[in-house]
Order: sequence, then C-alpha cells, then structure tokens
Amino acid sequence: MVYGADISTALLTYTKTLVVGDIGKRFSFKVAAQNALGIGEYSEQIQLLAADAPDAPSLSLTTRGSNWLLLKFTPGASDGGSALTKYQLFKDAGVVGSPLKLIASVTPEQIVYNATDLIPGQTYAFELYAFNGAHQSAAFSTSFMIGTVPSKAKAPWLLTSARGTIGGSTGTISVEWSAVTSPQGWPVTNYLLYIDNQGDGVFSLVSNSTNLSTLQYQFTGLADTAEYRIKVAAENAIGAGEESDEVLLAVATKPGTIDPPIFETATESSISIAWTPPSDNGGSPLTGYRVYMNDFLSDKIEMIYDGSSVPSILSFTEFGLILGAPYRFQVSALNRVGESDPSAFETFY
Repeated sequence: MVYGADISTALLTYTKTLVVGDIGKRFSFKVAAQNALGIGEYSEQIQLLAADAPDAPSLSLTTRGSNWLLLKFTPGASDGGSALTKYQLFKDAGVVGSPLKLIASVTPEQIVYNATDLIPGQTYAFELYAFNGAHQSAAFSTSFMIGTVPSKAKAPWLLTSARGTIGGSTGTISVEWSAVTSPQGWPVTNYLLYIDNQGDGVFSLVSNSTNLSTLQYQFTGLADTAEYRIKVAAENAIGAGEESDEVLLAVATKPGTIDPPIFETATESSISIAWTPPSDNGGSPLTGYRVYMNDFLSDKIEMIYDGSSVPSILSFTEFGLILGAPYRFQVSALNRVGESDPSAFETFY
C-alpha cells in the first residue's frame, strides 16, 4: 500500500513522485477501501506511463501543385520520454474562421502527407499534433496558399551597353525581358534580376523589380570590356518561378565600321571577295561577319552570307551571277553587343 486516504474528502487523489530512471516506465495502480473489519475488494487495475507530453512537431511544405500540397512532418526535439505513436493533421475549409477537421491520423513512420482536392487561390490553415504513449503535444499551426509559381521566364536580351570610363568600372548593360504568365489565380508580383561576376557563373540578386509595366533593367558599375551572365525569374505570392536561361553579354559597344571588301577572284558565274577585321572591336571579341549584295536592278540590299558565329572566316564566294553584270558588296562585323555599321560598297564584275 502506498497511500492511506483521508476519508473526509469526496474526491481522492494520489501523486507518485518519479525519479529520472522512472521516465518511460509503466506503473500499475489499483485501489480498495478499508474499514474496521478489513480491506474490501480491489478495483480493476490501470496502467499509466510515466512521460511528459512530446514537443510540438513541425509541418513544412515539400512541393505543391495547382490543387495539392505535399506536406512533411518533423518531430519536436523531445518525445517526452515515450516513443511517438502517431500524428494527427487538421485542416480548415480554406475560409478564415472555418473549423479545422481531422484529415489524417498516421503512424510516426509516415512523415509525408499529400493534401489533395484543394481550391486554387485559397489559403488553408493546418494544425499538426504528435502523440506518445501518454500525452498529446501542443499544436503546430501554419497555413499554405494553393496555386503554382509563375512559368519559366524567357532569357532577357540586350537593349544597350556602354563602356563608361575606358579601363574603369562605370560600364552599363541594359536588358529587357518578356512578361511571364502566372497560372492558377496568383498574378506575377515582381521580377528577380541576377548577374554573375564577370562570367564566373556565381549569381547575385541585384534587383527585385515590382514595375510590371516596364520590363527593363540597367546593371551599373560594370568593368569595361568584361562579360557577364544575366538571368531573370518571375515571382508571385506562391513563390519564384524557374529562372530563365542565362545570356552572356559584354560591357562594350558595337564594332567600328569595317573597311570595304576587296576583290579576290571571279568566274563566269561567281565572285569571291575578302575583308580584314575592323581596327575597333568595340571592347568585345568579334563573333563574325555578314556580307550584303546589291545587283543594281533594284534598291534591294540582300544579306548573302551570315557568318555571325565564325569570326575566323574572312572571305566569301557568291555563285549564280551573270557574266559581265556589276554587283556591289559590303561587309559588317559583329560582337556580343551587335552589328557594326556596314562598310562602304565596292563594285565588282
């Protein structure tokens, strides 16, 4: 016997003092009444676990779809001295003030749960509880918006580039990009602009633009003649969409005007020309050349060779020409900024 009750009270209680070694143990209790004639029959026996309530678990978002959430359960720091036995997850109806209802009661081994049939554009409140052999934890409360992030942004393109002080760090690159769609009722709220450090591929966020009507941005303080990788992403209330492909741009100007082409050789139906690189590449390596021709029969000037990605080729032959007829040719040079003004025409037969 561990307790002799004070029979003057209507409700009788007993508290067992535990030591550290008792945590996690089960104790059996039964009770009997005693009078002058002896001890009466004992009650049914009960077993109680010596444990505290577990710490509150946490609920996090693993991924989402247009009408579902994949949620992750993480136990609290302490199980209270008794192994967890289950989690219970409650959800409201996506309306502020609506009651929370039990949607999942799972074993502690199940650490993910897919909440489905949710309505895009609504915000749902959740509560998660952990249980051990004796107690229920406090609630972990959170809420999640339903919908998807914006679509992947398209790569930005160059508007202008300026070298600033030659050899300095006052150059600029201005870019523009296309508007991004945002499905499932959550419109785009801002655009994220990233630039790396002179082409090293390590990006920094430099602008969080909320101007949705002018999709342009100027990067400043850039090193003269350096190249930079730039990308953009759209964001809404759900989160940021996939970043665009990178574009490599240079702090430079277009190449200087190239000298007119020179005649190399001709046949009855072809003319071969050659040219030399311009003396000014604009601060960015040349990427190639284009050749244009006019046949004197009209004002039409036709590009007959696009070597914008092969800077090593410095000659071209045009076939299918009329013997004895005059043709005039001009050449332009290109770098990462753009195309130079075309050279003066030269006429060959």
